[in-house]
Amino acid sequence: YFIGGEGPIKIGKANDAAKRLKALQTSHHEPLRILAIAKGGSAKEREYHKQFAAHRLHGEWFAPASEILAEIDR
Repeated sequence: YFIGGEGPIKIGKANDAAKRLKALQTSHHEPLRILAIAKGGSAKEREYHKQFAAHRLHGEWFAPASEILAEIDR
C-alpha cells in the first residue's frame, strides 16, 4: 500500500490496508488516506523500497517524489 496525506508517503504491506490506515492515523498529526494498493506482498514492498531508496526519509516513509506519485497514479 501507499498511505499518505499532504507530506511523506508510507510504502508498506498489510493484509488489511484499511485497518493499517486506522492504526497509522492514531499516531499521525494530519489526515491520512490510502493512495494506492498494489499486489505482491513482501516481495513487491522490497522492490518499491529499493526502487525509491533515494527518496526514503525514515523507515518506510518516503518523500512524495514524482516517481512515487507516478507509480501511485499508475
